[in-house]
Amino acid sequence: MRRLVLIPLLPLSLLLGGCDLGDRLRSGEDRINAVMPLSAQALQAHDRLMARLPEKSPERAAAEQVWAERLQLRARDCGQGFKPAWHHSNAQVRTRIASETCFAVFDRKLSAWAGLRRVRQLLTMPSIAGAAKDAASPLTLPRGERGFAGLDGQGRSSVLLMRSTDQVALVALGDGRTLHTHQSSQASVESVSPNGRLFVERVADRVRRIHATEGGEVLVELPHAQAISWLGSRYLAVTEPSADKYGYLLDLETAEEVLVPARLQASGYRFLPVPGNERRVNVLSSTSLEQFEVRSESGRTTASLVAEKPGTVGQRFGTGDVQEADGGKRWLTRLDSDLLLIDPVSLDLQRISMPPAFVRDASPSAEPGRYLVKLELGSSSTANGYYLLDAAARTLARVQGVEREQELRYFPAAGRYVAMGPDSLQVLGALAAEAPRTLDSAMVALQKESENRKLNEADQQMLALMQSASIPADSPLFQQMRSARIEAVGVYEPRVFSSTPGKMDGSGPVDVIVRRSSRPLVLVLSSYRSVQWRLRLEPGARVEAVLHSGYEDSTVVGAGTARVLKIGTEYAYQGEGAAYQALQRQVARWTTRSIQQFQGSYQGSNFSVGGN
Repeated sequence: MRRLVLIPLLPLSLLLGGCDLGDRLRSGEDRINAVMPLSAQALQAHDRLMARLPEKSPERAAAEQVWAERLQLRARDCGQGFKPAWHHSNAQVRTRIASETCFAVFDRKLSAWAGLRRVRQLLTMPSIAGAAKDAASPLTLPRGERGFAGLDGQGRSSVLLMRSTDQVALVALGDGRTLHTHQSSQASVESVSPNGRLFVERVADRVRRIHATEGGEVLVELPHAQAISWLGSRYLAVTEPSADKYGYLLDLETAEEVLVPARLQASGYRFLPVPGNERRVNVLSSTSLEQFEVRSESGRTTASLVAEKPGTVGQRFGTGDVQEADGGKRWLTRLDSDLLLIDPVSLDLQRISMPPAFVRDASPSAEPGRYLVKLELGSSSTANGYYLLDAAARTLARVQGVEREQELRYFPAAGRYVAMGPDSLQVLGALAAEAPRTLDSAMVALQKESENRKLNEADQQMLALMQSASIPADSPLFQQMRSARIEAVGVYEPRVFSSTPGKMDGSGPVDVIVRRSSRPLVLVLSSYRSVQWRLRLEPGARVEAVLHSGYEDSTVVGAGTARVLKIGTEYAYQGEGAAYQALQRQVARWTTRSIQQFQGSYQGSNFSVGGN
């Protein structure tokens, strides 16, 4: 009789429980997720991921299975061990949930996982750039704006970033199409993926967003990332300076972070992919080159060091600009002033020196084994331009048709060269170059050209000074100066001051003896402080003019019949440096010639000139 009473009581108790009767028959995880529903962002990320996978395909079924497993984990982790029983109402389940924060954090992780899966989908697709045109396609930017090559930091992108004040246009290098216009500040778009289908935006100092190029949709936001490097379709490399990690690999399949060893914190570094092995990555720092392999053991994923190529004392790898070349078989960078070729599989290094020139810039070219290098002698003013270097034959061929102020790069993904100038871009299918020369022969020609350029610049400067001389060319004084010897005396201040007691201002004497000479003399006197220049002309001294210059006013006495002129405020007390060069230019404007002999000291009292 007792058992007959219990059987009807069970459905009666369920009916009395309210309208959530159906929910009570579900699993505990499903009930927790029902009372703590997914955020709108997480639901949208799920729907967008599944919409891009074919219905009833194995890929979609696998993705749904992983999503379901992560939902179960969400309920278990955030429920903190609570397992709803059949007699718990939804309201009671909701009351037993200790914290809503855990669910919000987990939902952000779910959104990131779905977004990273979409990133991986896009990375596996072919280049977005389109077919390259045969003819050169010049791209001219609006006045006052500038184009910037949208490299991924390693020269592999097929998309160009064209920046203006408040937007960035992503342009396909292959056919010139504008793929997307991103409303953003000038510095916010940082890089484009090798196939051009994704780009990275800097939102804040350590916040990065990954967008789809077509449409500009935000796929994922990384809140603590300082930089992102493209490695392949499985991993992204993320730089995240923090106390417990500096760089890590982000698994696009699982959203798991794989830490890179913390000893790399000592210096800046770059992540480089290993061709044909997506589970390996190279790390180039300023002092070493290391290769790591991602391994999973006992449910734990780590990056282990498998090969290393340390730098030598005093040598530093150039990590700022590393370029992929030869279809990924080589990487280009600089070691001190030389070109460095890196084998990304074996880590073998080939160093190419071209003294006395140094490599200012390097990128791949359309021909395997040939590299585009910009060489300089001493400073940018002696830049000789771009050359095609054949590493095996050790020859250089100078590139033609590129202006000195242009920056030239090759984009392997699009098979195009881009010459970037101050206000225009030229997209080229091929380069014209001179006949190759041996390295020694090319260096001799480069030095000769540099010397000729310096002489030509000096001639042009002198011609300009002659054409703008401060004394009319038909003046008798002008003709006298043209044939005279120019000597100069300079001091910062006189050794002795004759100032008013208690005051800092005043002047002091500096004596200059002018000796007998066969040629007429133009005397230049300069000082910072006020000077009483006292000339003493010996018998036979021939002074045509005295030109004095200084920050404070000075006086000249004893010049006899010579013309005395104040020519400006420049001064120098050493025969080198910027001040001396400024004085030289000032003298040349008056005489069309440079100073031939200079004497100077910080404090002066006695000098002697002439006597030639």
